[in-house]
Amino acid sequence: MLRLNYLVHLLSVLCVFLMFGCGSSRKLSFSSIDALGVDYNETKPIVFNSSVGLKFYANVGEKQIDISNRETLTVSVPEGMNYDKAAKQLMINRYAKSFDENQIEIQITFANPENLAQKYQEKFILPIAVNQPMVIDYSGNVGESGRNGITRNSRLMGRDGAHGENGLHGGNGTDATPVEVYFWKENQYLYAVSVNMENGEKGFHKTLNQENIKVLANGGRGGNGGNGADGGDGGKGSVSSRKYPGNAGNGGIGGDGGNGGNGAEIIVYFHDPSAVKLLPQVKIDNSAGAGGSAGRGGERGKPGEPDAGQRSANSGSNGTNGLDGMPGKSGASPVIQALAFDIKAIQL
Repeated sequence: MLRLNYLVHLLSVLCVFLMFGCGSSRKLSFSSIDALGVDYNETKPIVFNSSVGLKFYANVGEKQIDISNRETLTVSVPEGMNYDKAAKQLMINRYAKSFDENQIEIQITFANPENLAQKYQEKFILPIAVNQPMVIDYSGNVGESGRNGITRNSRLMGRDGAHGENGLHGGNGTDATPVEVYFWKENQYLYAVSVNMENGEKGFHKTLNQENIKVLANGGRGGNGGNGADGGDGGKGSVSSRKYPGNAGNGGIGGDGGNGGNGAEIIVYFHDPSAVKLLPQVKIDNSAGAGGSAGRGGERGKPGEPDAGQRSANSGSNGTNGLDGMPGKSGASPVIQALAFDIKAIQL
C-alpha cells in the first residue's frame, strides 16, 4: 500500500512538471507576453572592465519565464562589450570612452519562433557606479587551463585495461599593455585618463571614492595543465573460459602549465596641485605573471586477477606529472611624477 501511494505521488509530481515545466524550458505562448524584463544583482555595483550576470525574462501575467537561452533572443550591447548567452554574463571589456558615459544601454529582441517577423523589443539601462575604488587594470589575460584527460573504463583490445588519456597543456598568459595615467581632483570627484601606449586609445575614469586606488599592468598567469586520466583495470582471468588476466592500463601524462605573461611599463602623473596628496595612496603593480601549475599524472589501473595456474598480468605504469610553467618578466620600474599638466588637453 505504501509503495502504491508513493507511485501515485511520483506520477502527480511528474504530471505537474510536464504541464508547467520550469525556467526557460517552459512552453511559452508568444501572444500571452505582456512585457520583457531583465534581472541582475542590483546590490553589486556595475563598473567598467568587469562582468555582470544578466537574466532576461518574459512577463506572462504574474509569472516570469526565463528566455535567456531561447534561440530567437538577440541581445545588442555597446561597442567593446559582449553578452555570453550560455553563461548569462555581460562582459564589459573596456573603460568609458568619455566622462559622460555613465550607463550601459542594452536592447533585446525576442522573436516568435513560429513567425520570426513578429517581435518584442525592449531597452534597459544599467547604471555605472561612481562610488567604487578606482582600479585601472591593463594586466594580461590568464591562460586557459588544459582539459583533464578522460578516464576510459572500457578495456582496450579485449582483456587489457585502456590507457588513461593525457592531460592537455595550459595556455600561456598574455603580456600586459603599457599604460600612461593622468590623475586629478575636481570638486568631490577623482578623475583619471588612462592611455594605452600601444595604440593611443584612452579610458576615462571617475569616482567619489578616493581610497584603494590601483594601477595594474601585471602579466597574465599561465593556465594550469590538465591532469592525466587513470588507467583502466584489466579483466579477470578464467581458465575454464580461456580468458587470460588483462594487463592494467597506464596512467595518462599530466599537461604542462602555461608560461606567465610579462608585466608592462606604467607611467603615472598626479596633477599638481589638485591630486599630489594622493600619490602615496596609490598602489602600482606591474609584476610578472606566474607560471601555471603542472597537471598531475594519472594512476595506473589494476591488473586482472589470474585464475589458478595463470600468469600474472602486467601492472602498468603511473603517468608522469607535467612541468610547471615559467613565470614572465616584470615590467620596468614604474615612473611616478607630479606634473601641472593641462587637464582639458588630456581629455581630447
